[in-house]
Amino acid sequence: MPTIKFVAADGNVTELDASGDFVREWNIGSIPRGVALRPGAQELVVYCMGANVIEAYDLAAPTPVRIGPSRSVGFDPTPAAVQAGRRIFFDAAH
Repeated sequence: MPTIKFVAADGNVTELDASGDFVREWNIGSIPRGVALRPGAQELVVYCMGANVIEAYDLAAPTPVRIGPSRSVGFDPTPAAVQAGRRIFFDAAH
């Protein structure tokens, strides 16, 4: 399998090939921050900071499709005002 890179920013995940050239981009929303490619699978796991959830995406389709429901990371102790500000700071669409 060729080396693939993923970048999470501005509500989107962008896929790059081994040379760093653009392959595709899709909207995740909810401030995606962390990404992990499951070894041996066509599945990308994304941490969405805005909703404090983890989502998995099937990469086999031309446009990746979310697999199952979002999974809550658990309690976020950040005060509500900071959480609201975080959404504005990281994603001006909110």
